[in-house]
Amino acid sequence: MATPSIKLCDFSESYMPDMPDPPELGSPHILRPPEGILTDLPHATLASDIWALTVAIYQVLTSGFLLFSELDDGILEAMVLTLGKFPEPLWSKWAHRAKFFDDEGNPATKTFWGVSGTASRTTFSENLQCWTTDLDKISALAAMFESMAQYDAESRCPARDLVQSEWMTKYCRPYMADNVILPTERTKLKINTPTYFPDDCDLGPPLPIPTSVIK
Repeated sequence: MATPSIKLCDFSESYMPDMPDPPELGSPHILRPPEGILTDLPHATLASDIWALTVAIYQVLTSGFLLFSELDDGILEAMVLTLGKFPEPLWSKWAHRAKFFDDEGNPATKTFWGVSGTASRTTFSENLQCWTTDLDKISALAAMFESMAQYDAESRCPARDLVQSEWMTKYCRPYMADNVILPTERTKLKINTPTYFPDDCDLGPPLPIPTSVIK
């Protein structure tokens, strides 16, 4: 992290927040928040990105899968087992919930190959114990995950607060280069629009070229 070389590919999914017609939501379901599975979320949002980041960070750090399943019902079941019952109207929108939980959100008894049992509830802290035995690290990372994976989209920790969390400042910042700055506010992009096509080239209006980033 001291001299990172990072390449990003957005698969044509990213967009500026003020775009009038953003691209449709294309996130894999394993990265989607519950509203991205149970409702018709038209496009990615800052809040849905924070949820996806929770899953991605867990996968990178532990080489495991958080809320993993190939099917939507399995993903939703893992969410409820880890985070509790969905609030309304999400709970009622889950058509197959009765196969996994009762009306109070308690795991239902299921039978596989003649053996009956119920799924176990878990927490972020318990899940992280397979990755490290350092209780301080587990506590800091679990607290960050809990702030990010909120069912209420508006309650999810924004990125500007995320970089100031205990996990980021205590366990990530020491490994970063000295010139890496953790922002405390969003940056604004300053755009100049020079013409860079030949005069006789008819390719439509010139595209804006980002020339500098200012705080």
